[in-house]
Amino acid sequence: MAGFKEAPILVKVFLLCLTAGFWIHLIGFATSYWSHSKFVTVGLWTACYRGYDCTKTTYTTSYFEATQAFESLALVAGFIGLLLLVFYIFVTQSSYNVSLYIASLVAVAFAACCAILGVIIYGCKTSLPLSWSYALAVVGGILYGISAILMAVHLLQKC
Repeated sequence: MAGFKEAPILVKVFLLCLTAGFWIHLIGFATSYWSHSKFVTVGLWTACYRGYDCTKTTYTTSYFEATQAFESLALVAGFIGLLLLVFYIFVTQSSYNVSLYIASLVAVAFAACCAILGVIIYGCKTSLPLSWSYALAVVGGILYGISAILMAVHLLQKC
């Protein structure tokens, strides 16, 4: 019988870590406080002037578009990895299927790489001070990385 109660403690830990990483990354991804100045806050998708007049971000620089692309890939891959891991643990027909687990591991590792690469690009190229949404994206990427490492350790223990 598949389920959370029967899962090893390490599986429970990295499921919790991955879930937290996904939600933290999603909040950082969606909010408009990646950087700020006295009159403007900038996110990946919106910029707010004087705190209330928000419009779609119009930056067309290559570094900004690369950041948007990497962070979008990270969010999608993180969601796919989380979904596959939930199937691995909870769905009886696919319960503890090693190929499903490896696919989840690859997706989570890819999400970690993309998220960290996106924040590195943005952090190196922006001229404005960084803000809390950026920090949440960093934390989300780190949690993806920790989850991927714990998943690899679990896989090596099973071999």
